[in-house]
Amino acid sequence: MNVFRIKRRVFASYESKYGLRRHIPFSEFAIHTATTRIRSLQTRVPDLRTGVYNLQTHVCNLQTRVYKPKTSVYNLQTRVYNLQTRVYNLQTRVYNLQTHVYKPKTSVYNLQTRVYKLKTRVYSLQTRVYTSTSKFVRNFVNQRLRYNQTVTNEDRVKLGLNVPDTTPTPVATPTTWPIASTRSAGPRQIRVDWHDSLSASKAKPTGVHGCEIRHSILDTPPTTNDDLLRSDFATRTPHTFNFNEQQRGKSIYFCLRWETNKGDKGPWSEILKAIIP
Repeated sequence: MNVFRIKRRVFASYESKYGLRRHIPFSEFAIHTATTRIRSLQTRVPDLRTGVYNLQTHVCNLQTRVYKPKTSVYNLQTRVYNLQTRVYNLQTRVYNLQTHVYKPKTSVYNLQTRVYKLKTRVYSLQTRVYTSTSKFVRNFVNQRLRYNQTVTNEDRVKLGLNVPDTTPTPVATPTTWPIASTRSAGPRQIRVDWHDSLSASKAKPTGVHGCEIRHSILDTPPTTNDDLLRSDFATRTPHTFNFNEQQRGKSIYFCLRWETNKGDKGPWSEILKAIIP
């Protein structure tokens, strides 16, 4: 099959399809075909433009849907920022109020400090005046009135002075005795506590200087106070006794009595037994 026949078949197919006449040359037929195709394409262009516009509209809608959450987030961030600003403003106002409240307190504290210092100075001056005045008055009264031989006791009584007692007051011999108790103060130590038989306090009777404590380590209980050979003296309760390692576990006996400054002694207490720890 040659080229001419192929062209004829193509021309026949276009003639049957588009209703072309046989006497149209082949070049005019090509122009007519191209023009037809251009027209069909021009007809499709508005459809394509409509599709593009629809796509652009869809893209715009998607962008709008994406933008809305961003806008909501931005609005929330703006509200949070506004709230933070309000909180900061409130904190600033509170700080200013506290500053206004603190200033009067500081002023009051400073005034109180100044008043305290002034009171301290006044007290110091009063003490100095009292000391110097008392010393002067005491010396004057002692030299000119109290110990002046030309002033009688009647004159001293009229002046409101104490009449010196030249007669010594006798100290009575103790009639009571100490009530003693013992307890362990540690390894090889015994603590002895006592109080007066007529009082539960630790105070000594009037005129008593201290307490004599007799004690001895014995295998058998003593019968009298004379069996206790060692003696200690204590002016206050309690009194602690120390022992060596060889004396641990042995029995020790105590007996106590009051003694005055003049050496007068009261009755003995009951004999007390303890085990050396």
